[in-house]
Amino acid sequence: MYFETQSVTLALDLRRVNEREMMSSTKQPAIVLVAAKPGIMRNSLQSYLRTIPHIHDIVLADDALAAFHVICSHKLTLVIVDADLSESEMLGLVYQARTEKPHIQIVALVENMRQRQLCLSAGANHALLKGFLDEQLRQAILSDLESF
Repeated sequence: MYFETQSVTLALDLRRVNEREMMSSTKQPAIVLVAAKPGIMRNSLQSYLRTIPHIHDIVLADDALAAFHVICSHKLTLVIVDADLSESEMLGLVYQARTEKPHIQIVALVENMRQRQLCLSAGANHALLKGFLDEQLRQAILSDLESF
C-alpha cells in the first residue's frame, strides 16, 4: 500500500507540473527528455508521459553525459532528471541544462529534502520527492509474483 500511495502521489504531482508547464509553453508539440537509468521508474515515467497528448517525443538518456548531449542537440520543452543518477551527475546536469538552455523546464525527482534543496538551488523548476526506491519496488513485485 505504501508503494501504491507514493507512486500515485508522484504521478499526480508530475501531472500538475506537466499540465502547468505545457499550458505555459507554446502550442508546438513538446519534446521531453527523461534522464534516468533503465528501470521501473524510467519505464513508468515513459508510460505516463505517453498519456499526455501534447507530448510529441520522449527521449531517454541513461546518464548525465548522454542527457547533456540531448539537451544541446534537441529543442526540448521539459527535462526530467531522476535521482537514480549519482547526486553529482544529477546536480551537474540540472546546472548545465539551466546554463545551456535557460528556457527548458526542469523537474528533478529526488530521494530526500536535502537533494530537493540542492536541485532547486542548481536551477530545477521543481524537485519532487520520489518516496520509494526502484529496487525495493522491484523486489516487492517479484516476491509477490513468486508466491503464486
